[in-house]
Amino acid sequence: MKKLFTNKEYLKLAVGMAFNFGIKISFFSILNQALSGLGYVEPGKIISTVGVAQTVFGIVGNYVYSTILKKTKAYKYTAAAG
Repeated sequence: MKKLFTNKEYLKLAVGMAFNFGIKISFFSILNQALSGLGYVEPGKIISTVGVAQTVFGIVGNYVYSTILKKTKAYKYTAAAG
């Protein structure tokens, strides 16, 4: 564990994933309240559909993006953007 938490690249990844998770949870909480306020009977079904769609599009998008990145070999430009 000590070796893992002293690895800077791992920490960057872990912090990024933590922010992503936190933003997603916050978004779903707000969406639940908003849909309830608009009179939707079961906003949980809509929210779970949105969550599944985000996950599926994220997986597909990562595949497409990584394929394009491998073909163009533009690693420097994407690293500078992030």
